[in-house]
Amino acid sequence: IEAYCGGSAAITPALAWKETLCGLTVSLAQVPEAVSFSFVAGVDPFVGLTAAWIVGVITALAGGRPAMICGATGAIAAVVGDLVYVNGIEYLFWAVIVMGALQLALGVLRADKLVRLIPHPVMIGFCNGLAIVIGLAQFSLFKRADHGGDDDDAHRRLSGGAFGAFEGGGWIGGTEALCSAVLTLVSFATCLLLPRLTKRVPSSLVAIVLATTLEWAVVRPLGARTQVVSDFASVRGTLPTPVWFDDEYSMPPLNSETLGI
Repeated sequence: IEAYCGGSAAITPALAWKETLCGLTVSLAQVPEAVSFSFVAGVDPFVGLTAAWIVGVITALAGGRPAMICGATGAIAAVVGDLVYVNGIEYLFWAVIVMGALQLALGVLRADKLVRLIPHPVMIGFCNGLAIVIGLAQFSLFKRADHGGDDDDAHRRLSGGAFGAFEGGGWIGGTEALCSAVLTLVSFATCLLLPRLTKRVPSSLVAIVLATTLEWAVVRPLGARTQVVSDFASVRGTLPTPVWFDDEYSMPPLNSETLGI
């Protein structure tokens, strides 16, 4: 689907319908993505979900280019897992703030032009590596949501990096694994084949609706079930509170030691 990129083009009902479908697709797809990348980053899934909608709103209102989509990213999740595991999630909050300040400074200095100097093979390697990270992150959803006998085990499950899903047990099995595999194959085939028939609706949105329908209209009535997003993380909650005013977190002071970490 071709997104609206501003300019002199008028917003027609057909274009508004396309944009609605695009927005719905991205919002639904972001939920499991944010959950899976939260496991890679070593944070609670609700933190990832909250961050996803905040950065999405900021990008929509203040994005630097048309049709920009922003959300959870495997590139960041893969490198912050060790930071969270060793120092705690509070240091991740500081790291994100420092990262934003650096990006603003580089933008003011027009350092974005230096990206042109990056060799093409490096960009290809980065994209391929990112694809691998995104793919591996999905395997964590094929493990039982309640896996982890104690707090340390559960924390390690959230802090294994891109390959963390393959450490330890907890894999689903039996009928549940079979149903999960079928739903995965149906979704993959829909995304792959539907665009060859029509591009009027996003294939990923159709895959989400189709797989959800199969789960609740076929799998559940037959007496089986697969894990859903709510098994891994609650999508309910209040508006976020700044971490300095949240009793759940104990933010370290911003000093040279913290900045060094």
